[in-house]
Amino acid sequence: MWQGNFYRIVRVGSRIVHAGWRSEVPVPEEACVYVCSHHNMHGPILTLTLLDFPVHAWVLHVFFDRESCRKQYAEYTFSKRFGMPQPVANALAWLVSGVISGLVRSTGAIAVWRGTSKIHATFRESLEALKKGESVLIFPDVEYSAENEGIGAMYDGFLLLGRMYTRAEGRGLPFVPLYCDEKSKRVVQGEPVVFRADAPYREESERVKNELAQRINEMAQK
Repeated sequence: MWQGNFYRIVRVGSRIVHAGWRSEVPVPEEACVYVCSHHNMHGPILTLTLLDFPVHAWVLHVFFDRESCRKQYAEYTFSKRFGMPQPVANALAWLVSGVISGLVRSTGAIAVWRGTSKIHATFRESLEALKKGESVLIFPDVEYSAENEGIGAMYDGFLLLGRMYTRAEGRGLPFVPLYCDEKSKRVVQGEPVVFRADAPYREESERVKNELAQRINEMAQK
């Protein structure tokens, strides 16, 4: 899987910053979808820093383009979420947007066109990656800024990948729960939940979603 030098350089620096953390997630033997809590950016930062193999992270499409990234930070993240005065939010957004958008593209991420007609492109690109044996990393929290342990309510649209993959490949797709343990400074995985090829989609997607949440929360409780 292609990943850029910018990401590789930043990853080295991030590993220095996160010295003491380690990943206990083994290299996957087959394509799978990793599911992790966003946990206010801790999930994406730690997994993309520490996993010892490449993955395609799902990232909201606005972060791929500098101008749309700037607007997201200026009009929401810095101003509304962090409460910065608008002039300060505008200036800071202009400074970081080029770096963030370039880094996101360099990781080999997949753009998530949530709420737009382009969402089919997200699933098509993800399916092609899975068919090539590459893995996908998703953070499906509804409340992505939540600081609580484990995971709460989850978007479940990503589970459509299970049906698409089983139809294309004729076998179940493993969804693997991940947890970033702040106490032991480890990224660990739970037992995979396999999306079954022969089950009705609605029932199967509900089962897989519930089991993923349960396994992530069980890891958090331990």
